[in-house]
Amino acid sequence: MDKQEIRRKAYENIEKRRAAAQSAALEREREVTGKYPEIAEYRAEMARTASELTSAIIRRSKDTSAAVESIKNTNQAAAKAIADTLRAAGLPEDYLSIKYYCPACHDKGYTADGGLCDCLRREISRIAVDELNRSANIPFADFEHFNVSLHEGEVFKGVNVCKIIGKAYDTAREYAENFTVNSPSLLMIGNSGLGKTHLSMAIAREVTIKGYSVVYGSAINQLRSLDQEFFRDKKSDTLDVLLNCDLLIMDDLGSEYNLPSSEANLYNLINSRINSGRPMIISTNLDQTSLQDKYDQRICSRLMFNFRQVVFFGQDARKKLGSRDNG
Repeated sequence: MDKQEIRRKAYENIEKRRAAAQSAALEREREVTGKYPEIAEYRAEMARTASELTSAIIRRSKDTSAAVESIKNTNQAAAKAIADTLRAAGLPEDYLSIKYYCPACHDKGYTADGGLCDCLRREISRIAVDELNRSANIPFADFEHFNVSLHEGEVFKGVNVCKIIGKAYDTAREYAENFTVNSPSLLMIGNSGLGKTHLSMAIAREVTIKGYSVVYGSAINQLRSLDQEFFRDKKSDTLDVLLNCDLLIMDDLGSEYNLPSSEANLYNLINSRINSGRPMIISTNLDQTSLQDKYDQRICSRLMFNFRQVVFFGQDARKKLGSRDNG
């Protein structure tokens, strides 16, 4: 789905919201006027006074001010009578009003000056993020199925592995529970098969449920998409989505090809999101020495100093138990 298709789909969704809001208001009106026909009479009177007001303003006679004041008083009296009737029926005074999803633009998608309303921008972003995540085809895991006890009693190079993995789990869960757009970036670093992917997907799931826009994908796929967009001049907004989503999660950094364009794109992503204060989560099987061997110093310095490290240590649980519980 290219940028034009995404925008068209977003506008269609906004229009559907507007139609749904108007339909719901009409249904409430039918319900209320069926029980209280006097409300229909009051609303008809208000419609009549609105027409009279327009005519009085157009005539611009010397009696216009008096006519406008009289119409205004009549209108206010009818509105009060409707509000009193609704209140007596145990209904809110605005029960007959149209409840638009966006009060700023009344679900038109555009502001009074013709610019894009924030609600339409958010819908465009949401569809673009969903499209990118769908192409990644990676199911979200959850915290409940992360099994810290897989490492019970395990000691690796003199270190209590269960304690290390448990701390990583607690950090990830706390991060998801307290996530805001101002949350810090995380670097999940350690051997494969210890749960980095599982926990990053669990964070993605929880943060998405909260209503934030989350892009999740492997480093190789995200950087490949950027390479294709650059070299083939694809009309896509992949870069915009990766830069502007609330949380960008890049899994398995270090698995991508060593292309100059990929390293440039990686630096641009990391640096731009740091400068804009937007958090990232990056997971990698590389240790600090391997990261420094593979990447430019500018990338490594940002990973080391602008990301909070979450360390994973131990033996691959999948190999040890023949299990994929903690991918």
